[in-house]
Amino acid sequence: MNLLLIALAAWVGAIQVQPQRPSASIAGIVVKLGTGEPLANMSVVLSVEISEDRSELSPREQSRRKATSDGNGRFIFENVAPGEYRLIAISEGDYVPAEYGQRSPTGQGIPFEITAGQKMTGIQLAMSPSGSISGRVFDRDGEPLGNAQVVALRPVYKNGRRAMTIVQTVVSDDHGEYRLYWLAPGRYYVAAKPDAEEFPLNPRQPDSAKAGIVRVTPPARFGGYAAATPPVIRKRKLRTGEVTEEMYLPVYYPNTVDMQAAVPVLVSGGSTVSGANIAAGGGLITTHHIRGRAFDQATGRAVEGAILTAVPRTANPYVVTPRTRSAADGTFDLSGAVRGSYQVFANIAGEALDGIATVEVADMDIQNVAIAMASDVKLFGRFVMESDVRSGNPSRPSFPRLGEFLRDPEVVGIDYGLAIFNPSAAGDGTFTVDGIAPGDFRVTLQRVPPDGYIKSMRMGNADVLRDGLHISGPPEAALEIVIGANAGRIEGSVVNTRNEALSNRTVVLVPDFPRRQRSDLYKVVSTNSAGVFRIQGVTPGDYKLFAWENVETGAWQDPDFIQGYEGAGRRIRISEGSNENFQLPVIP
Repeated sequence: MNLLLIALAAWVGAIQVQPQRPSASIAGIVVKLGTGEPLANMSVVLSVEISEDRSELSPREQSRRKATSDGNGRFIFENVAPGEYRLIAISEGDYVPAEYGQRSPTGQGIPFEITAGQKMTGIQLAMSPSGSISGRVFDRDGEPLGNAQVVALRPVYKNGRRAMTIVQTVVSDDHGEYRLYWLAPGRYYVAAKPDAEEFPLNPRQPDSAKAGIVRVTPPARFGGYAAATPPVIRKRKLRTGEVTEEMYLPVYYPNTVDMQAAVPVLVSGGSTVSGANIAAGGGLITTHHIRGRAFDQATGRAVEGAILTAVPRTANPYVVTPRTRSAADGTFDLSGAVRGSYQVFANIAGEALDGIATVEVADMDIQNVAIAMASDVKLFGRFVMESDVRSGNPSRPSFPRLGEFLRDPEVVGIDYGLAIFNPSAAGDGTFTVDGIAPGDFRVTLQRVPPDGYIKSMRMGNADVLRDGLHISGPPEAALEIVIGANAGRIEGSVVNTRNEALSNRTVVLVPDFPRRQRSDLYKVVSTNSAGVFRIQGVTPGDYKLFAWENVETGAWQDPDFIQGYEGAGRRIRISEGSNENFQLPVIP
């Protein structure tokens, strides 16, 4: 017993003499951009910089701490654990979020490292005031148009194409006046359309509960959304006695239905741009019908009650999608189609029965469209992991995980057949994905090892990386995904003309011409506070390396954009296991 007491006393004493780790702190001030005026009552969020795979982080790492700036705009975080963090100030609407390290009002910041006992002071988060756009909407006769839907859009790059995303949606008042507010500084396109109709909460069920179209959110530096609404058909009797059907398309400022011909409105911090008037009545056009029959491919019998949706094959985020149900004999009639290319999707709500057809609409109704509906298929596959030679670890790394199956093309309104929550691979690398509808897809992966890369992705003789995944029925072969274990690495720095290191500059690795359709080969990072960058998981091959002072996210996948910078890129060749180091001059 005495020996036990002595041991216990020694253990307690050891605990008492353990040195306490000094706590770190972060202190700074929130100010108004341009004036330096302190901003009180702003929310300041300190969050741990996390990896893409959040599921493997502990609850502590996933948590965020908040503080509120005082009357002098000051804030402080005490007892901060060592680690890598991001810091951002947020307002309810009057100001645009401001992040530590950002270089413009809508730019992204950078993470920073804090060590034990460090007292980080002097941080300044400069928030830009939000702006607004106002104007009036008129009908075909030049009269003020109330209850018109007005949207603010901003340009983005998505999958290598320049597109638009909706930022806000409002409705004009009884005087035809509208105001789009809480806008971050930048270029916006404004569009208006009569009949601010409600839209189904469940787009796959046209008769489901509906919600209003108005959507106003606090200012955001990036992001947006898309909206697909059913057509509002107007019937008009012609002098010949014939009845024609018409519908309003969005009219873009200054009065064009062609989104490519729209003129942007430049909004600066705290400004109100007035006079953005739109004659929405000019968007009235004749519509057409898409008629056909849905049947069960296995039995040939008519399918009653199928939901039919005609989805335009366009990158426009502001689209009209005709919807209907099939009759007892399987026939359907989709009204509200305009000139262009459509994909018509057929689906039975709650059942794994789908079909798809591509239709080209010109200046007349489309008849006799046959949609064969089949049961969703089951996809079998396996991962093949190559040995990790560089680390000297002969054991195989854990298997990646299938991500989303993205429709190709990925446009608004297409939500059928997307496998989102896929199971992990078995111990031998095999996997099974249930419920895939017919169509063309791009397969994404998650949790690829840091030094791994997608070496090949094949289904029989089909190269899925190059041509995508085509599903028209039960696959005849398994999807085999080979993961190479010795990808290349690239490190380096970005400097200006005075050879000074530059922080928070965008570094992009762009594949050579034959492989530029493969989005998995593009790598994007930012330089840290020391102007240094690091890229892992580079697939062997030829590339160009770029460093930009300012560049829109995703622009490098646009052929028209990158063509103007080909000469500024650094040519490099990556082989298995190679480690390259470069100093890059920044592109102004």
